[in-house]
Amino acid sequence: LIDADLRRPSFKVADPGIGMTRLLTTHDDVNSQVVPTQFENLYLIPCGPLPPNPADLLSTARMASIVEEAGQNFDLIVIDGPPILGLADAPLLSGVVDGVLFVVESGQTRTRAAMESVNRLEAAGAHLLGAILTKSAEREAGYGYYSYRYGQIDDRRRDKTLLIAHQAEV
Repeated sequence: LIDADLRRPSFKVADPGIGMTRLLTTHDDVNSQVVPTQFENLYLIPCGPLPPNPADLLSTARMASIVEEAGQNFDLIVIDGPPILGLADAPLLSGVVDGVLFVVESGQTRTRAAMESVNRLEAAGAHLLGAILTKSAEREAGYGYYSYRYGQIDDRRRDKTLLIAHQAEV
């Protein structure tokens, strides 16, 4: 898992000096910036220090080489990026990956904004694999007329995904 949101990172680690920004500004080995998580076989490259110029860093050839090097060491790479609208970052990232999963927050993302985001990704040449709806209300019992599904709305929503990076033991 790579935290490539260089503006508002999702994950924090004990050493704030390691991560993507370090990889993007040096020729360090990708493995030197990888930390294990509490999940077996899931590793994290955190964001690192926030740079003054995220889009400039993500647009370099170094980003493509980082993804390529990570692909030699890991079976699957998931890159968490920033929102699409208003920033150049996500379309830049879409150019160095095999596919993009479009994430939409239930009850927050307007249909028009979602459509504009998809159009922006397609204009950047992204291979759109599909979409994920997050923070939707859970259904347990009852009948929902508009969705034609049985289920009672439970207003509990998951606000965060917890991923705690562990420091490697020396």
